[in-house]
Amino acid sequence: MVQQLFQENKIKMASLKVLGAGPVKRGVTQLATQFEKSSGHQVTVEFIAAPTVRDRVLAGEAVDVVVVPQSAITDLSRSPGW
Repeated sequence: MVQQLFQENKIKMASLKVLGAGPVKRGVTQLATQFEKSSGHQVTVEFIAAPTVRDRVLAGEAVDVVVVPQSAITDLSRSPGW
C-alpha cells in the first residue's frame, strides 16, 4: 500500500521513517525490506513501547508511518494537535 501511494502520487522520498510497537515487528520488518528492494527507498524502522511511540509523536517527532495497537491510535486521535 505504501508503495502504491508513492507511485500514484509521484512521491519522491529518499527514506521512510516507521515507528512500531506490539507484536508486528517481524511482519513490518519483512514489508520494509520488500519495499526497499522494490522501490529503492530506504526504510528506517524502530520498535518501541506503544506509549513511547505516542509520546514521541505528540512531542512533534517527524515520522511517516506509525504501527501501534488500536488503543494507542485511539489515544493519539484524541490528543490535541494530532
